[in-house]
Amino acid sequence: MLVQPECVYPASVRPKSTQVPGILDSPTLARVERAMLRHDESVNREGQDVRRAGFTQSLLSSNFGKESTHAIKRGLLWQQRDRLFSRWKERYFILTRDYLHCFRRASGSDRISEMGQFLFKVKLVDVDRVEWENKKTYSTVALVLGRDGKIYLRSADGLEDWFELLEECMLTSKERRRALRFSHDGKPTNNNITATLDEWLAARQKIRKSS
Repeated sequence: MLVQPECVYPASVRPKSTQVPGILDSPTLARVERAMLRHDESVNREGQDVRRAGFTQSLLSSNFGKESTHAIKRGLLWQQRDRLFSRWKERYFILTRDYLHCFRRASGSDRISEMGQFLFKVKLVDVDRVEWENKKTYSTVALVLGRDGKIYLRSADGLEDWFELLEECMLTSKERRRALRFSHDGKPTNNNITATLDEWLAARQKIRKSS
C-alpha cells in the first residue's frame, strides 16, 4: 500500500521571480549541506545494505558512462509521467551532478540492493525547472521537461531532500553549460561558483566512503 505524505510546502519553496534563477539566488551550499546531512542519516540506518552494495560502482560505470563521478543521493521513489494511462511505479533513483538515473526496483529475497535493471536517465541541464506541487492528499516533485512533459516523483518521507538537491544540481549543471559555451566563444568566464560546489560534493562523497 502506498503511504501518502502530508501536503506541506517545504521551507525552500519561494515565490516565483521574474529573473532567471542563478546559482547565487539561494544559499546553495547551506541547502545542499542540510539535505546531504539528512541523507547521510538515512544511509547510516541502512548500514549493511550500503556496504554490501559496493559492487554497484561497476554497474554505475557501465550504465552511466564518464558523466557520473559519484552519487549525490539514491533511494526509492514513486514515479509517474504526465501521460494518459500512466500509473505510479516504485523505482530506484540515483542522482549525480548532471543526471537523474532511474532503475527498476530489484526483486527477490537474495537481492543485495534495491537497484534493479536500468530504465532511463534525465539530463538535468535539459530540465526547464523543478517544481513542488501539492495535490489534495499528497505532494510531488515535478521535473518539467518542456515538450517531453513532466516526470512526477513522490515519497512517504525525504521528498524535500530530493527537491532541494535536484534543484541545486539542475542550476549548477546549467551554469557549467553556460560557462562552457562562453569559453568556446572566446569570452572570459568564471567557473569558481560551480567548481566550489563540485569540489564540496566530491569531498562529502569521500568522507562518506571513509566513514
